[in-house]
Amino acid sequence: MTQKEFVIWPAYFDIQNSRSKGRKLNKEFCTRNVKLKDLVSAAKKLGYSYEQVNSKAYPKEPWENIGYLKIKIKNEENSESSGKYEILLKIGKQLLA
Repeated sequence: MTQKEFVIWPAYFDIQNSRSKGRKLNKEFCTRNVKLKDLVSAAKKLGYSYEQVNSKAYPKEPWENIGYLKIKIKNEENSESSGKYEILLKIGKQLLA
């Protein structure tokens, strides 16, 4: 059994960002002014194991320390693996709920 780690930045879910500025999902799964605490709340509700990293700057916006979330997924050989996009979709839907 191995473990995957995915870095999730708040900018991935900001509807004001274009794809080239870092938005990863369609606008229907995004919202405005996503903060790290919003990602933490969504990860808790979805039952993910995570690590919160504060005071780190998103590479496309190095002037602002927004922090990121590191999601940890246990990958068992017999289970279908959750990719980063599926995790982003689940978090995006949770942010909108």
